[in-house]
Amino acid sequence: MSHYDGDLRQYLEKFNKEGKQYGVKDEPKLTGYYPDEREAKAQLLANQRITVEKQLFNRAVKTFNDGISSIDKRVSSAETFLEHFTESNSIKHEIEIEIEKALPIQSKLILTRKQWQRSLHKFQDDNDIHTPPISPGSILFGVGIIMLCACAEIGLNAFFFAESQGLAFALMIAIGLSAISMGSASILGIFWRFKNLKGNTNKFIGWGAFVLAGILIIFMNALFAKFRTLYKDGDESVFLSAFHQAQGIFLGNYTFDDLQSYELFGIGVLLMGFAFYKGYQLFPKYPGYIEINEKLEEAIAEENFNAEKLRSKISELYGKNIQELKQAIELPNTAKKNLIDSSSNLNLAFKNYLSSLDAIHGDFALLVGQYRQANKAVPGRTRVPDYFDEEVPKLFSIDNDNQILEDKLNEKESLINRINKLVENPERLISQERNLKDEMVSILRIEYAQFKNAAEDEADKLSSLRTPF
Repeated sequence: MSHYDGDLRQYLEKFNKEGKQYGVKDEPKLTGYYPDEREAKAQLLANQRITVEKQLFNRAVKTFNDGISSIDKRVSSAETFLEHFTESNSIKHEIEIEIEKALPIQSKLILTRKQWQRSLHKFQDDNDIHTPPISPGSILFGVGIIMLCACAEIGLNAFFFAESQGLAFALMIAIGLSAISMGSASILGIFWRFKNLKGNTNKFIGWGAFVLAGILIIFMNALFAKFRTLYKDGDESVFLSAFHQAQGIFLGNYTFDDLQSYELFGIGVLLMGFAFYKGYQLFPKYPGYIEINEKLEEAIAEENFNAEKLRSKISELYGKNIQELKQAIELPNTAKKNLIDSSSNLNLAFKNYLSSLDAIHGDFALLVGQYRQANKAVPGRTRVPDYFDEEVPKLFSIDNDNQILEDKLNEKESLINRINKLVENPERLISQERNLKDEMVSILRIEYAQFKNAAEDEADKLSSLRTPF
């Protein structure tokens, strides 16, 4: 492609006019220097266009250099790979190293998994559990239900206490009473789960929490009901009196002073009982069961991750060699085509470059000729400088450019020879690629399984030296 489009010819009329003007002045003188001012101007215009064409050619050379440099790197990489590639011996050695590194880690992970499995089975056997751990769902949802119960009790207490002391003070009393009652009921409900486990201690904790919750629910609501009717001016003696009288509910001598006290007692018992039950449901049915199972799942995940990491490493090692071997096999077709295309583009660029230089020189000669002819044609102009009759000199030389083109084409041929030498026996490379693929499948199926078995055996040896969780 050329930028030159013959635009020097637009100056023909100007140089014709100036030739006449200089001729009238009897210039240039016979003793003047070549080139004169006008011809120097024409040279400048021509050289500007030659520079543009030179830049275009240099750009084509750079593009060729970039392409050949890229191919040279690929060829060098393939040469280095094939020089050190001896079937799969090096790969096997690397895999052996990776297995040696992964084996002790895998053994410890298997040991951890087996210990948690034994702990889980022991927990199931000790507590006669035949179902898998079941999550109770969202803890936040359960806490939200308890909070709703607390809000209901706050509203209930505020309503009943507001009659004697006003709403603001009643709310303060209600919040305090609700926090004590709902909090204690929920906590005892959590401990009630221990009754699902075997063992006297667990049964004692679980049913002890249940009995304590029953006593606490009845006593606290009897206390609240009695406190409401006795409270007048906030004196502490009133609370102590209510406390002593509330104890009578277990002795059969407790009385409700009015219907509202009875309602406060009954609704409070229901709300605290419900909070106790929701506390029981807040966490899994069997305390510690789901935690052991989670530890087991974590151990299994870590064990699988480490084993899969080794599997991926094996695939990566083989895959890398298979890919490089495949690239070496495909290199002649792709690289040769790219080299041929690049050299064709460079030749075309050089051809356009020469064509543009010839066109520029032709138009430059036309400008100078027009100037000289107009200058000599002025009437009375009998003598002109001798160089007027000489041929217009060329402003450029392409010797260096020819050498550049020749060097680049030689580089291309040298690279093609390296490529041909690289894959003198492509069938052998194809066979090696196929063997690598088959071997990778075999390694992943057999040696990987042997690795897992060896890790299991090592874990059993370690297990005999340790005690379970």
